[in-house]
Amino acid sequence: MKKIELLVDFGNEQKKAKGSRNPYSFFVGYTKRLFNWNLVLAYESFNRNMSDLLESLKVEVGNEVYYPQWNNQMEKLQKSMEDGFEDLIQRSGDEENMEEYKQIIEEEILNLEPLDSLDTTSDGLVEQTEIATYIQEIKGEVKKGNRVSMKLIQELQDSILDLAKQSSKEDQTFVENEQIQWKEKTEGFINLVIEGYDAIDLIYRSAENSGLTQWQQHIEGARGKYLNQMNELGVEEITVLGLLIDGEKMISLGTVPPDQYPEVDKYHVAEVLQAGFIYKETGDVLREAKVKTVYY
Repeated sequence: MKKIELLVDFGNEQKKAKGSRNPYSFFVGYTKRLFNWNLVLAYESFNRNMSDLLESLKVEVGNEVYYPQWNNQMEKLQKSMEDGFEDLIQRSGDEENMEEYKQIIEEEILNLEPLDSLDTTSDGLVEQTEIATYIQEIKGEVKKGNRVSMKLIQELQDSILDLAKQSSKEDQTFVENEQIQWKEKTEGFINLVIEGYDAIDLIYRSAENSGLTQWQQHIEGARGKYLNQMNELGVEEITVLGLLIDGEKMISLGTVPPDQYPEVDKYHVAEVLQAGFIYKETGDVLREAKVKTVYY
């Protein structure tokens, strides 16, 4: 396999860290690889779900006159999402396919060397022990082919920052800047993952409106699997149906008459037009849910 240009050789990172480069340059190596690892797994998940839906569509309505149009629209949707993932991944083009790229990233993460000792206080040695523990946990998840949770990555970053604070202001600033870049990349990644959910949800609503009940059940299953995979990344759908409107988590796009939803109380959510999402660990809103409420 050829080396991916995006991922710098970790051995060289360590050697340079001992010389002219900042001693915390190893942090860059970890964050780049973890970002790409989670991104590739999300890419695989979306493609797997879309391929299953395309196959089930063919089985359910393959003989219907509208099948070619449905199939064409779904393939366009899949291609659009694939392009979005590819833009974020930014492969060098040397690898033959995404599976080969995934194997390269996995090998690089598993071959990352332990953190070299840095000149720190006794408290700093404790931080290094925590960092080593987090790294081993990360390698364990990667070895099993699992995503690395945002919570675990954040804990690793926080420990590295705490260690840098005990070293120098320069080291602290270096790590903080890397964290800012990581956050920006992650926001783009999470937004794309949410777009993937929207794509599957759009297909579900189209099937519902078309009365394709059996195929709708297939899509519902795929949508549920995708939500579970989002949960592994630390992203959770906001529960809103039947609840009182909450301006922090919901945007009302209209109302419905009470006789249409007699079981729903006044100002409570009767319809969800677009799902909202939060970070599971912090509760921070990633996107408000778009809803309709009951009026009297």
